Amino acid sequence: MPAPWLRAALLLVGASPCVAGSKQYDAGSKRFGYCDVTDEARGIDCTNGIKGSWSATVTASNHASSGITNINQCALRCLRCARCNFISYSKEQGDCSWFHKCDLDNLTHGFGFTSAIVKGTNESHWAGVATPLIVPVHAATLVNGVLIDIPSTASPMLLEIGSSDRNTLDVELLPQLPDAFLLTLEPLIDKYARALTRRKPQESVVDTLEPLGKHHDRGIILPIAVAPAPPGGEQRTFYAAGGCSSLLSVAHRIDFGEWCRKIKETRAVWTVPLSTVLGWVGTRVDFLKIDAQGMDLAIIQSAGPLLHRRVARFQLEVVSDDCRSLYENQPRCSEVVNASRMLGFEPIGDFSCWPPLGRSHLNHACELELVFANSQLHGKPHPEYVLPYQNVAFNGCREAYPSQRQEALRRNPPPGKVVAVRHKNVVMFVSDAWRGLSTHSHGRSYMCPCACIEPSKRAAWGCITNSEPDTEQGCILF
Repeated sequence: MPAPWLRAALLLVGASPCVAGSKQYDAGSKRFGYCDVTDEARGIDCTNGIKGSWSATVTASNHASSGITNINQCALRCLRCARCNFISYSKEQGDCSWFHKCDLDNLTHGFGFTSAIVKGTNESHWAGVATPLIVPVHAATLVNGVLIDIPSTASPMLLEIGSSDRNTLDVELLPQLPDAFLLTLEPLIDKYARALTRRKPQESVVDTLEPLGKHHDRGIILPIAVAPAPPGGEQRTFYAAGGCSSLLSVAHRIDFGEWCRKIKETRAVWTVPLSTVLGWVGTRVDFLKIDAQGMDLAIIQSAGPLLHRRVARFQLEVVSDDCRSLYENQPRCSEVVNASRMLGFEPIGDFSCWPPLGRSHLNHACELELVFANSQLHGKPHPEYVLPYQNVAFNGCREAYPSQRQEALRRNPPPGKVVAVRHKNVVMFVSDAWRGLSTHSHGRSYMCPCACIEPSKRAAWGCITNSEPDTEQGCILF
């Protein structure tokens, strides 16, 4: 595989107005999600039926026994079925379902489905298949398989997968570490472009040549996704939804992140396994930060034996055991911790995958950020720059305190204890083990306000139930 490719997607779709059922839609208009559940085994009744399904299972050579390999071909099949007005298609599930009625404004999301109204269209509307426009672009340079920009003296060597444009390591860590170098991988082309503009102010680089792929003088960014894939990479479908963008579909039933259902579009992205990325780095990675929306563990596993040989510590975003996963097939905390141990990595700090105190309905801190250390580092202190990336939210609470005592505990924390408090709308930690407020708990468990605990369990933790505000303001932290 030559230097990494930049791949972008452009979908061309047309529409015309029509009325279907009791609502007015544009003929041919599409929405993410599916109308209803269908059963292919029940057969197709295009004379009297209200819904049905055709198999659309696609082989590696992009063939299907039904001839349906994309949503346009699914729509063409619908046009030949008298009772079909709507379709729901998923290449991922190998399914082309049809419906006589469907509310496109109230679809069920997940499993890679897209629905469309076929009534009011004709074959010419669907004859042109929407395809991504793939553009090969020189994004970086490899010499003997290693990125030429990475200096052999980099210390620490940082790797970031899934950066978006918030809480990025080029902004948060590189200024603190003058000898560090960062490799970032971000598949969304708009976020990739935004990162490139952070290296220098726009007015200082007008009409001048900038270094290839540099988002920092000590960093390079590649427009590539990371996931289990062939070593040379492959094209994958990416569900673009801002901070919720993922290679996975949002789960049907979720406890948090409802906004993640608002998928704006799908994009074709080039995807490689972590083993390939570590090969490009060519040296030991001191800290690997991953935020891949449900794919974090799969990415780590895609490194194979290189993970234990080349990576010192990594951070993953995981879902607490007492919350539903946000994405289809996304593993939760216990599964991630157990799998990481099998790979030779132990989580740092004191926390529980199931919050000991019991989560109140006001507390929605379901996502945890866990740092894992290579077993070869057992007994060695963790670098100070790593500790803030261990964020276990409510799962780090081991004791409770009355919410109204927050200010008193902040000024005078109990001996040997860590107390979670709120300071300028940010969770901070106080203890007699350090001076002032800290952005992290130094790997230790902490005391949390009673208002964040499930009401039925507050008394067991020494809380006076009727004195705790049952409002969102009462749970001041999570």
